[in-house]
Amino acid sequence: MNWLNLFSFFQDPIIKTSLLGTLGMALSSSIMGALLFVRKRSLMGETLSHAAFPGVLLGSLTPFVFGLDPFTWNFYGMTAGGFIFALLGLKCVDWMEKKGKVKADSALTWTLASWMGWGVLIASIFQQTHPTEYRLSLLYLYGQVVTMTLIQAQIYAVFALVVTCFITLTYPYLKWLYFDPTHARLLGFKARLLELITFTLIVLTIILGIKSVGVVLMVGMLVGPPIAARPWTIRFSTLIMTAALFGVLSALIGALLSVKLSSQALSLPTGPIILLTTSFFCLLSLLFAPYQGLIMRLIRMQQFKLRCQMENSLKQLWKNPVTDIKMPFYIEGLLKWKGFLSSDKKLSSKGVLEAEKIVRLHRLWEVYLVEHLGQRAEGVHQTAEELEHLFSPSLEKKLSSLLNNPELDPHHQPIPPRQEPL
Repeated sequence: MNWLNLFSFFQDPIIKTSLLGTLGMALSSSIMGALLFVRKRSLMGETLSHAAFPGVLLGSLTPFVFGLDPFTWNFYGMTAGGFIFALLGLKCVDWMEKKGKVKADSALTWTLASWMGWGVLIASIFQQTHPTEYRLSLLYLYGQVVTMTLIQAQIYAVFALVVTCFITLTYPYLKWLYFDPTHARLLGFKARLLELITFTLIVLTIILGIKSVGVVLMVGMLVGPPIAARPWTIRFSTLIMTAALFGVLSALIGALLSVKLSSQALSLPTGPIILLTTSFFCLLSLLFAPYQGLIMRLIRMQQFKLRCQMENSLKQLWKNPVTDIKMPFYIEGLLKWKGFLSSDKKLSSKGVLEAEKIVRLHRLWEVYLVEHLGQRAEGVHQTAEELEHLFSPSLEKKLSSLLNNPELDPHHQPIPPRQEPL
């Protein structure tokens, strides 16, 4: 297959089934993970996935108890067992928080550790008494995408469609529930029912996702896409859509890498590769996202620092037009490039207007600090020095109107007139 020929990747008879199921898992887990992320309950996904492990092990006995084909019915038995135990784990956390007065993080971590301990104990017993069931259960501990059947993949696809429809239909109510619960209660909104449906879908998402990436790594598909999406947006709706996009891309690229990088000597499991791909997207977002990316924040900080240096130099040149002001060469170059400075290091007409705007805002802030905050005139210069760089036409107009258009600052220096927009 060609790296760029994704169409043939979807047509491959061996890969397309597991790929369809993995994409469905990624879409549903990303959407539901975004809800947990907004509620600051991401650890809930880790807890429920580990709480499901004993149920997965016990569910693996179902085909043998009823005399069914284990390779056909094993998935359904483990899914049902995992779902029941995950719900019991959720009930345990809820009881500890409400009845036992245990803090949320303590209740979650205790449930995670104790129920996983039961799972490991049961697995140790199965290893000796039921080795076949034990080997099958390991597929759910670490994930095994390639064993997915067509019916299982269709279940994943249908469930992803159900989750998408649920989010689309209940989105306004979810906003009330998560961001304005008081308003929701005043409107008579039945939040309990919506929470019950939401957590049921979250549990189903975790149980179904265990087949792809396993109990240990499932939480990564719940938490990773929302983390990657959060630096790109401040809107709830965009967060959900962006998380879904990152989740689907992680599944697609991870599955492709797993196939292309594997060989007869070395087989790379799909689940961990998907999680590593998600982690890579998280790193990229945290570094380069335009809203909150670290690199972009550093760039904006440097831009603001340069602007402050330029404005301070303009102000000094305006106050001392005959004095040779020393400034860094790059500041001088920027001032000339913007047309504020002439070739003989004197302010141009454009530079004079820009400098007067800065001086005006500085002296307006001094008047505000003295008249409205009661500070002494001798101590307001440094504060005004910092505030003058936070300029906007609307702020300058509002400040001037609040102070009744003063003509002198507290030091009896004239305030340059307001510049009317052209």
